Amino acid sequence: MNEDELLNEVLCVYENQCRYLKEVELDGKQAWGRFSVPETHYAVKGRKYHLNAAEAIIVYEQIMYVAIGNIFIHGLLDLKQLPRDIFFPTVVDEKTLISRLQARFSKSVNSNDFSGVFSIKKILQRGEKYWFKTMFEINDNARSEERRAGRRRM
Repeated sequence: MNEDELLNEVLCVYENQCRYLKEVELDGKQAWGRFSVPETHYAVKGRKYHLNAAEAIIVYEQIMYVAIGNIFIHGLLDLKQLPRDIFFPTVVDEKTLISRLQARFSKSVNSNDFSGVFSIKKILQRGEKYWFKTMFEINDNARSEERRAGRRRM
């Protein structure tokens, strides 16, 4: 499965207006994503708003499923390879738990067009279960485009 197929597979379980991940690039333990949350379902209608915590969790979830799906479906990082029809929807719907999530917002983010970098920092295996320690950094597009270009030069 290529990046576009993984993205479509992840997003098909979300309502159309909640498909925030628009583009993804995968590189081992890291994924870069471009997002758009044009309207909120968690604020007063008619008010101008920035990305809020509820939607940030959905954004994290979408890029995390693509990144981890890529690893398992392609058997990367010495993890057990899973067929696509096992990972989607079984792992996504029934076997994934975000056990702890911390979020900090140091400034507002333009929710119409922003990007983020998802990184896997550590993988632990206990029996048949895997635990991923991850980090997700949301950026305004000026900063993230700079990082993305730098990453491609390596």
